[in-house]
Amino acid sequence: HKLSISVELLHNASLIHDDIIDHDETRRGQPSFHVAYQQWFDYNLAQTSQQKDFGVTMGILGGDYLLDMGFEPILSSNFAANIIKKAVAYYQQAYSDIINGVLFETYLQNLPLKMVSEKDYLAMIEGKTSALFEKSILIGALIGDKSERDKSLLSEFALLLGKAFQIRDDILGVFGKKKKLGKPIDSDIREGKKTLLAIYANKKDKRLQNLLGKPEITEKEIKTVKQIFKDTKALENTKQKALDIVNQARNILDKIKFTNNIKQFFSDLIDFVQFRDI
Repeated sequence: HKLSISVELLHNASLIHDDIIDHDETRRGQPSFHVAYQQWFDYNLAQTSQQKDFGVTMGILGGDYLLDMGFEPILSSNFAANIIKKAVAYYQQAYSDIINGVLFETYLQNLPLKMVSEKDYLAMIEGKTSALFEKSILIGALIGDKSERDKSLLSEFALLLGKAFQIRDDILGVFGKKKKLGKPIDSDIREGKKTLLAIYANKKDKRLQNLLGKPEITEKEIKTVKQIFKDTKALENTKQKALDIVNQARNILDKIKFTNNIKQFFSDLIDFVQFRDI
């Protein structure tokens, strides 16, 4: 249904802004939104030196525009007024949660690694990533007239699945293949992101504190960071954490009343999150 377009527009709005914040130049194997506009500016107005500012400006406004567009599929739908009102509230809350999650991530990024806990990380990704999983599914549950009990279980399920997705994404961001992922590898190391990999590894190897987010970090030092993640078993433990959360989500799914095809859809979604290729 076209209503689902709304959350996809919201998702892409957040990605455009995220690429600006993280200084990522590629997305889905193509230049990221703001970089594409930098390139356009450079090609068409090469006599100036404002291409980066132009690209960032277009990225900010482009993301905002997609966010605004996301309301239209909800407001123009043929559902009852009370459903539309609730769907809009879910949409607004999702974006608010994403913003709060990214704000918290930015705060954590500027703290010494030793001050950031696993609890901090999980709280951050619940806003940054899980919120969109949750509100997308709750909009569907709203339309499907699910019971309050099932909505509550779906909310719990979605928040867990979103966390598992982000943990796996953080692993891919260090140990994945750029060509396959379609986005930069190692940017989390360069940006000094306080991922679960880093939090776990820092407990056993304090060298990480001086390497993570180091200005002008070398390729050799990046390889050292990756090796630290392996040697301290941070990689192994992070994978296990994702698996534990996935299993919690599976257990909750079993408690929800669905038709077989819908249950299979969610089961396949869990498999996708669990087995994303590294």
